[in-house]
Amino acid sequence: MKRIKILIFIVLLSVGFLFNGELYMLYLDNFQESCYQANFYTDIPTMEVSDDRIRQDFVETGKKHDVEFFVVDQKIHSAYETKVTIYGTKGALQHLSSIGIKDGKNKSLFFGEAAVHCEAFKDVKDVTKFDTYYFVGDESKLEDIRSFKADLIDQYSGGFPKLMGSERETWLNLLSVWGIIFGLMLMVTLYSILYYKKETIVRIILGESPTRMFVRNVLLDTITFSLLFFLIPQFLNNFSNVRFKMSFVFLLLCIYLILNILLHALILRVNYKKDIAGSHDGHGLLRASYLLKVVTTVLVTLVLAGNVVIIRDAYNLYQQKDFFEDHRDYSYYQMSYRPDSYSEKSFDDELLINGRFYGRFQDRALSYMDVSRHLESAYPAVLSNQAAMEEVKRQWPSIAEAIKGVVEGKVYIMVPSCISVDSPEYKFAESLGDISFGYEDYGEKEILIYEEGISLTGIHRNDEYEMKTYQDPIILFNNTVASTDEIVTSFDWLEPCDVMYRITTEEWQLFIEEFQLEDEIISKSNVLDVYNHSWAIASRNMRMLLVLSVFLLFLEMALIMFIIRLEYQFNAVEMALKKVHGYTLLNRNWRILKTTVYGALVGILTALFLSIVLQMPGGVPLVLAGLLMMFLELSYILWRAKRIEKTTISSILKGEKI
Repeated sequence: MKRIKILIFIVLLSVGFLFNGELYMLYLDNFQESCYQANFYTDIPTMEVSDDRIRQDFVETGKKHDVEFFVVDQKIHSAYETKVTIYGTKGALQHLSSIGIKDGKNKSLFFGEAAVHCEAFKDVKDVTKFDTYYFVGDESKLEDIRSFKADLIDQYSGGFPKLMGSERETWLNLLSVWGIIFGLMLMVTLYSILYYKKETIVRIILGESPTRMFVRNVLLDTITFSLLFFLIPQFLNNFSNVRFKMSFVFLLLCIYLILNILLHALILRVNYKKDIAGSHDGHGLLRASYLLKVVTTVLVTLVLAGNVVIIRDAYNLYQQKDFFEDHRDYSYYQMSYRPDSYSEKSFDDELLINGRFYGRFQDRALSYMDVSRHLESAYPAVLSNQAAMEEVKRQWPSIAEAIKGVVEGKVYIMVPSCISVDSPEYKFAESLGDISFGYEDYGEKEILIYEEGISLTGIHRNDEYEMKTYQDPIILFNNTVASTDEIVTSFDWLEPCDVMYRITTEEWQLFIEEFQLEDEIISKSNVLDVYNHSWAIASRNMRMLLVLSVFLLFLEMALIMFIIRLEYQFNAVEMALKKVHGYTLLNRNWRILKTTVYGALVGILTALFLSIVLQMPGGVPLVLAGLLMMFLELSYILWRAKRIEKTTISSILKGEKI
């Protein structure tokens, strides 16, 4: 039994450390998102500022406000090869090293190789290609970071610092996997103690000291597990970066060793009459196993819910591939004035410039603006102009039918037939027209109903472009023709960066020269290039999360297998009698099935509560993840129970001891 116990520990620890290595690859893709970040625009074509001056400005301002910062250059060469180059101040690089981001090549069993290279910020060669800067420090450093930004905003503009993500998912993944691993190890220890209970009592009766047995077992377990914990990574480190977050895992090991010592203390509790006469009493172990299962269900449901959201979004992005390939000739354009230009120019001037750009090229401009992301509304809404609507109606006959009688110069709100007139979504649609366009400029907005069953891509840019395909969205149809000499308010609906244009480089350059935008913030991004970049990141993350989810489910199934074996070990006679008396497979295993269902429901409700508290993905994805896991567990329980019955029940009926 002791050899089997050690073998089980080796397997579980190996699975845990390999999981660490794969989790590190996912962490490496977005570690910077847990830091405060701000945008700076240094790539102004005719701005007479050298790279040396830019580097000097940032380094000196960082020293002035005691702010450490870094920039990240991430290149995805293929699905199995990435390179991350980090340029940062000394303090920033030291901080990154402390959290595991350091120079070297990192291997993975499933995701190839990721190379990390760190350099001092003063040595960055092409500083103008970096727009986003990341800052070291928590909320207590936010004022210093804001002061850093304020000193540079006149020269390099951009938004103020904000926090876009956190490491909650990483910590939750670690806690879930290692919690299950150490929980299973504790169950094996308890099983071993109960298995040898009668033998232990006999040895005590023959004169062996219980205290001595306790100390010997504790020392043996502690030394063995500690050696395994430090030796296994030495071997596995050749295949993956298994030392990721090692200090946290070591803390969990210490907690496990303390609990393991407390379990061994059961040897000191002796009831000679009961222990000698009785067989193995595993009801306490079964109760502990079921309790562990409820806890792991909560953790795994939370993790899977977050994974489901990311995988779902990645699949949604994959569905857009044909759309963006068909629009490979289009680009996004950005035009805005630098802050130091506002002494002569106002925000209205900036709005007017973008309006004139749209008015001049509107016949080659496609608007699929994701209005719902701008308004943070629950129901999806997309704003389309005339050119975009021509594409939409060619693809969807129901749209062509709905807009048959439209009049040019008006704005229409198109609502799917699945939305009833008295629903909140319909009232939202009614208000959407005035919110986006205003009554004074565009008059009353007519509502059109289209037959449900369409899908439409919405485009939104915050710091990065976000594209999403919606089923039956509300469509704001702008059926007006813009004039470049209209008043500024006529372009209030326009989000310039969300519109794609098909114009020549010469036309772009002429427009820049005509409106003297050479020294301002201007950029051009090909639509397909933006999509491919987003898809490369999303597809890689999706594969990683699928593998990590399989790791979690493997450990959860291992726990279920352990519980089933305990059921047929300690309740073998009861199971045999039920089979003889004609109980179905469901009835014979009702206890574990019922516990699984109740545990899953408790887990889902608890996970919903924790997702609200921890501000993690919840709602429908979380419930679906919980129900999916429950279905897999129930199927696995019935399959495993049927297999165990074939050997266990027949042995009992023959009079053999289990």
